[in-house]
Amino acid sequence: ISPDNAHLIDRISELEEATEVVEALKVSNEDLKTHIRQFEAEKGTIKKQHNEELQRLIRTLDKKNKEHNTKSEELRSHIKRLEADLRNLEHSKMENSGNLQIKAQELQQMSEYVKQLEDSEKELRGKLEMYQKSTVNGAPPPTARSGFFS
Repeated sequence: ISPDNAHLIDRISELEEATEVVEALKVSNEDLKTHIRQFEAEKGTIKKQHNEELQRLIRTLDKKNKEHNTKSEELRSHIKRLEADLRNLEHSKMENSGNLQIKAQELQQMSEYVKQLEDSEKELRGKLEMYQKSTVNGAPPPTARSGFFS
């Protein structure tokens, strides 16, 4: 084998090895692309599920808020009636102080209940805000993520 031929044989071997490396890299690249597609699909599914759950929670909170507002309005109306009754009792100078005391207690209880309902509403709004702040672009919090790269 002449030195030129030996050089050509070495060069051919190098090219064959390089071709094998390129083919292996192509396979590896396709595997990575497949994993990325799977990850993106999982991410999309998780995001969709998260958004659906968030919408369900918002609808539930809206419903509860409407119920709370209705009840609060009913109680406010009742309180106004009680206050009017109390004023009427005071104006008529009823001597039966027991009735006045009962009305005052009812008014106080209703006022406390309205205050509790208002505090509950504030707490629910705070929880909703915290829940919304704990999410990023609709993705679940980091502890809820799953998938190829987690």
